[in-house]
Amino acid sequence: VNSFFLNAGDGAVKFSKVSNHVYTATGAYTATLTVAYVDGSQASKATVVNVLPVVVAPALRSSAIDLSAALKSNKVNATGRVTVRNGSGALVSGATVKATWSKPGGGTATQTATTNSNGVAVFSTSGSRGTYTLTVGGISKTSYVFDAANSVLSASITR
Repeated sequence: VNSFFLNAGDGAVKFSKVSNHVYTATGAYTATLTVAYVDGSQASKATVVNVLPVVVAPALRSSAIDLSAALKSNKVNATGRVTVRNGSGALVSGATVKATWSKPGGGTATQTATTNSNGVAVFSTSGSRGTYTLTVGGISKTSYVFDAANSVLSASITR
């Protein structure tokens, strides 16, 4: 074998025994591999490469956790409001938010709530005086993906 030619079908041509190619646009491309032998003969094989668009699911983010707590007869009633937005910053209704309360004395309470028309999911718990922490464990909605890295995941309040 004298040489190899890979015509990727989009204008790119490679000349080596080991080749790869990244297509930068969707479409159907005819890729052709040609092997040229020392005696001058050639052999070619073509195939169609279908490049599909990359579909990126929109993000769901917890953009804020607002906590409040009321003390009544040494009992604390804590409320947490988790605001959910998409990657463009628009409020998202109908998203399911899973969150866990950490309560004074080491107790926990895991809850699930759905965001309302204002993109807010409401959580509540009660117990003794001390620090209450609400931690978002996940947000889900069909055709969306939870973006934990760019979310507010935890907030605390002490009463």
